[in-house]
Amino acid sequence: MSVMQNRFYDRTDLMRTTDAKKEYFLDSRDFDSIPCIREKGFFGCGGSTFWFRKDDLEKAALRKHGEDVLKKKREARAKRNESKRRRSEEARQALAELHANKKPAKIDGVEVCVIDATQEEQMEQKDIKDAKLLKKNLLSMCKRALKMYPNGHPMPISLEIPNVSAGVFAALLDRAGDHELKTFEKQGAYIKHYDSAPSFFSSTQEKLTRSYHMDRVAVTMCDRILLMYKPSLKVLTLKGHGEITNIPGDNW
Repeated sequence: MSVMQNRFYDRTDLMRTTDAKKEYFLDSRDFDSIPCIREKGFFGCGGSTFWFRKDDLEKAALRKHGEDVLKKKREARAKRNESKRRRSEEARQALAELHANKKPAKIDGVEVCVIDATQEEQMEQKDIKDAKLLKKNLLSMCKRALKMYPNGHPMPISLEIPNVSAGVFAALLDRAGDHELKTFEKQGAYIKHYDSAPSFFSSTQEKLTRSYHMDRVAVTMCDRILLMYKPSLKVLTLKGHGEITNIPGDNW
């Protein structure tokens, strides 16, 4: 980060437009009348960033909402944040319990073979098997989705997989047995999980690449992916994007 950027980012009395909208319940039109400091963007780093003094933002919020309404909005947000914190803590506790109760796959390096497994254990094993197959298919679909627009810009990746049971989704993220999805923090109708593509696919960045030899470039899957699951419809969505790279082993 440059010295100029540090000048703004390290100041506690300033806030960027995006953060100010959320913090003070403002929309784009409200900023027209608020004094700002403009930080010019550098080449290849996007447009300008606008910084606002928190005192000015507070005054604008009071003008727009009034003291009573603004107070109620902040109290409602505090309740939402507390509810979110509680759900997150419950999910962490459920995940810890799941791991604590999980039977080891190996003892002293020897695989454990379970005879007369319970129905629940058989279901868990089936979920793990289906999740492995699903992950393999997702990897194949992601590599096929590493495409470019005619202008050479990588296309976004968006895959939608129907008929994914809650048990398979849980097993997909190493939480087999969590059929009620208690180890996940729900956000509305969806469960959202961010992950690293190489970690999720147990692969390397070089292998998450599709080469275009005629153009002497490749599209490589970016590290961050988003998995969204809607339990009510049993639909799994994977979102990601690629970036232009050189073909592995090809020196420019």
